[in-house]
Amino acid sequence: MLSENLQIGVIGAGAWGTALARLLVNNGNSVQVWCLEAETRQDILTNHLNSSFLPEIRLPETLNASTDLSEVVRNSKILVASVPSHFTREIAKKMRSEITDEHIVVILSKGIEQHSLALMSEIYANELDNLPKLAVLSGPTFAREVALDLPSAAVLACADEETGSLLQKSFHSARFRLYRSTDLIGVQLYVFSWIVFPNVGPHRMPWYWFRVRFFWIKLFLLTFRFPSSFLFVSHLNLL
Repeated sequence: MLSENLQIGVIGAGAWGTALARLLVNNGNSVQVWCLEAETRQDILTNHLNSSFLPEIRLPETLNASTDLSEVVRNSKILVASVPSHFTREIAKKMRSEITDEHIVVILSKGIEQHSLALMSEIYANELDNLPKLAVLSGPTFAREVALDLPSAAVLACADEETGSLLQKSFHSARFRLYRSTDLIGVQLYVFSWIVFPNVGPHRMPWYWFRVRFFWIKLFLLTFRFPSSFLFVSHLNLL
């Protein structure tokens, strides 16, 4: 499914950011990746590769890259934030001068800030003065699998229904299934499902079916945060 042509900036050229940048370009969007290292930028623009994080995977020739964070933020409506969690606050502060209430920030980073115990969404809300709409994308997926177009799935949480629908259409493809929720906190804390379901570890099943099973456990846990319903389809919107 091709989405409308949106201007999207991916903040961070690691494996996950690069894989989703590739997906978004192939879905018909204009994408620019912010790279910390000039060598990574040159590799993407000249060789159409990210040899440091996704070696041997060809990237679209139309994928743009820059080492100027302000430029990427200024040129984009949607910002896909894929920096390591311990750099999140620092990057958010650098983004602030270019952020407006027209921006949408999709958070890929996982974790809780060590000294404040803040979730990634709380850091962005605080440092960006609650200006952009926030969303969280998370799932038991590996960047290389998404980049290789293997069947994958994830959950996208966004409190604003219209924004969530727009993002779902932008990311969704025949090989990347995106389920929608409004529970940003639940999606960020899904790692605690390992505690609830300790016997689904990778030692008990092949790697691929392990993550398929874990993904449905994740949907189950998100669903039953809402005791008023027994059907996850009430809270998770599928294309």
